[in-house]
Amino acid sequence: MKLKTIATACALFGTLIISQYTLAASSSITKQQASNPNNFHAGSSSKDIPDSIGLCSASLLACAERVLSYEQARLDVDANIKLGKNIGMAELFIYPQARSQPDVGVVIITEQPYGDDGDDSVSGERHRIAFIEQEDRRGNPYWKFVSYRYQWLCARPGSDGSWSKNLCP
Repeated sequence: MKLKTIATACALFGTLIISQYTLAASSSITKQQASNPNNFHAGSSSKDIPDSIGLCSASLLACAERVLSYEQARLDVDANIKLGKNIGMAELFIYPQARSQPDVGVVIITEQPYGDDGDDSVSGERHRIAFIEQEDRRGNPYWKFVSYRYQWLCARPGSDGSWSKNLCP
């Protein structure tokens, strides 16, 4: 299985870091924190995303970028979701399941510093995009979108500087 091999390699080597500057700023998330969807504000589920976006045979990171781009467009957010442009860091996590269950892949995409939209309450946004690994009738692996969730890093005085699933004051 090609996807499983790539995913295993990513799991063995840790996370994929796109920007070392962002890593130095301690915006990284632990595998345990990323595994729990309840740490994030609820966004979309598989029923909200068309199969043309949610079923993906590309890399896990490319699939997550497709979902995030679709979500941003659906919400009418003026965003340029291009790796390396607005995204400070992308981290991949694979959660192997029992043999009878498909593996779960989670991508955490961090935008920090946050965009220029004039909102001084937020200094960063973290997107959690989850997939399960599936196989088509021919045995070819693909990722099936499960959920999109997000967190904010509040910037105003009085916030404790931690990531939150609640709106910033």
